[in-house]
Amino acid sequence: MGFEPTRRFRAPTRFQDEHLQPLGHLPLGALYCTPYGRGAMTFLHGPNACTCMLVLEEFREGNEMRRTGRIAVFFLGVAVLFTGTTVRAQTSPNMAHPVYYVQTRERAVALTFDVSWGDKMLPKVLAVLGSEKQPATFFLSGPWAKTHPQSVAAIRAAGGEIGSHGQAHVDLGDKLPSTIAENIRAADSILRSYTGSPLHFFRPPNGDWSPRLIEVAHTFGYETVIWSIDSRDWMNPGVTVIEQRVSNGVFPGAIILLHASDTCTQTDLALPAIIKDVRKQGYRLVTLGDLWQMGPAGRDDPRGSGHKPNLN
Repeated sequence: MGFEPTRRFRAPTRFQDEHLQPLGHLPLGALYCTPYGRGAMTFLHGPNACTCMLVLEEFREGNEMRRTGRIAVFFLGVAVLFTGTTVRAQTSPNMAHPVYYVQTRERAVALTFDVSWGDKMLPKVLAVLGSEKQPATFFLSGPWAKTHPQSVAAIRAAGGEIGSHGQAHVDLGDKLPSTIAENIRAADSILRSYTGSPLHFFRPPNGDWSPRLIEVAHTFGYETVIWSIDSRDWMNPGVTVIEQRVSNGVFPGAIILLHASDTCTQTDLALPAIIKDVRKQGYRLVTLGDLWQMGPAGRDDPRGSGHKPNLN
């Protein structure tokens, strides 16, 4: 990663005391001494804030300083916001959680699909969406997108929104920051070659996450989004089961998970009834980007609680 630090700042006192030994009033990119070694402080912009990251050029191993490439050390739970030329640190425990829904009273829900394998189910799903004039968000894995350029083009031609589903389809929550970053970076490079602009939403493979993953995703400008309604179409439990799991679970601001991979053989058959039933309940099905504009992120997990947010 290359950085072009341009702002001058003085780190907040509490942040200095806990994490850094700053060498005076320094520009971003200048040298800092830390318990981890010596490196440059960098702020990477996300959608709504910035993430504080120390990029070490050297790290301490015992009493020796060893050269590295560059190691990113993230300070979890600290969001750094710029207001003019002032820097202030804020802590928000909930920011270390992914998004499960959007806090809104509007009767709208996001229709989302994960795509990682095959080329047979997606055209069927797009055909249903087209006949219903229904937009949706598609989380694409990098390798699939790279080998299916015509399918990606078809999603975009149909008005579909694209999000990232990462590169290797493996659990990332317990991986090292460098491993998580490489997974996100590789997929981001592929997907941006199609969109020509930054993507905003990242859904980790299998929904496996950790505060570390969320911090790394933020450095790439991504909000980590899970779901609040799992159709379980990936289990191929039967068309009626898929449809009922979605229609019985809806609430304002909900995020629906479906799949358009070939391993899911019943999604296209259940989709017409899902759209009909959700609309019958007075809800609009929208893209995640449109839902995002309706309110703040809901980061408490409502799944399995029996509680439907935004209804009281």
